[in-house]
Amino acid sequence: MRGEYIMLRMMTAGESHGNKIVGVLDGMPSGLKLDMSCLRWFMERRRGGYGRGKRMEIEMDEPKVVGGVHDGVTTGAPILVELENRGDNPSFGVRSVPRPGHADYVGYLKYGLEDLNIPAERASARETAIRTLLGAICYLALRELDIEVFAFTRSIGKVSLERKYHEIEDLLSKRDSSPVYCPDERVSELMVEEIDLAKSKGESLGGSFTVVARNVPLGLGSYVQWDRRLDAALGFSLLSIPSVKAVEIGEAIDGSKMYGSEFQDGFIVKNGVVRRVSNRAGGIEGGVSNGEDIVITAYLKPIPTAPAIDRSVDLKTMEESPLAYIRSDTVVVPAASVVGEAMVSFTLLSFLLEKFGGDSMSELKRRVEEWRGRLSR
Repeated sequence: MRGEYIMLRMMTAGESHGNKIVGVLDGMPSGLKLDMSCLRWFMERRRGGYGRGKRMEIEMDEPKVVGGVHDGVTTGAPILVELENRGDNPSFGVRSVPRPGHADYVGYLKYGLEDLNIPAERASARETAIRTLLGAICYLALRELDIEVFAFTRSIGKVSLERKYHEIEDLLSKRDSSPVYCPDERVSELMVEEIDLAKSKGESLGGSFTVVARNVPLGLGSYVQWDRRLDAALGFSLLSIPSVKAVEIGEAIDGSKMYGSEFQDGFIVKNGVVRRVSNRAGGIEGGVSNGEDIVITAYLKPIPTAPAIDRSVDLKTMEESPLAYIRSDTVVVPAASVVGEAMVSFTLLSFLLEKFGGDSMSELKRRVEEWRGRLSR
């Protein structure tokens, strides 16, 4: 994706129940002071959310930055981070019964593995913990550029926050007091009830979350090549989160049922400045940010591990076999929304560096401010 245009790279390594998971962020400018309280805040929110499993009571996820930083400030060198794994691997011996919805079966065949535990260890959503930490560093950089990124839960199971983003802006401050990270108190209560009901049935749930980025400069991304489109890259980043199966930019789903005249965000002049009458496009037109809030929603399938899911086959005997239940969550949508914040932050910072460059944060900030000043004339 984007090939030689990538200015910021993220790589991770480690397994779900290994000693630790590690990550590298390559291309971060120097001069960014790491706010450890903010990094911990990201990790705490990812661990939380109503409906999470027992493992999140075990993991502490204390951020450790072990490279690319001097006296708490980035140096421009690759940043190396790590998280300790405290959770023990439930021992089932060598597994030969694949779990539907997991990477067990495809990993077994693709890599010629004999034990289904092996692909499960790397494919686990535990890997998103280290990505959340790396993305949180990008979030700090965006904050220095006066760009705000935040996410909230839009739906869990059949319970949904029906109002549009622009209709609930005044409620967003209530997100962090919700056990499911939904800014509407009544909808939050219904979501908790939905989770309790699913858990009582031995079931799991999916849902959706929305990520919003405010004050993103116009001009990120490009239409000149398909792989430089900002919306394509954001979709790619969110689809890389386990369980995410669909992504919507702006009001695309409702827009697919509208006339063109109903969907387009018309132009007006207000106080001598060009404004939009709406933001159904979600802040991106022609693959380029247009200065409006970027709004993107990710849809998650139900967690594929649940007591009620019990039909499979034994790949050794080629006979039908019940599944051994492995501890898991009932729903991960709230936690996934935090991963979504991190991945959107990473993607936006990468595009900012592609457009403006800068080896230091002061240089990047100056160039972004100059661009904003030019557009406001």
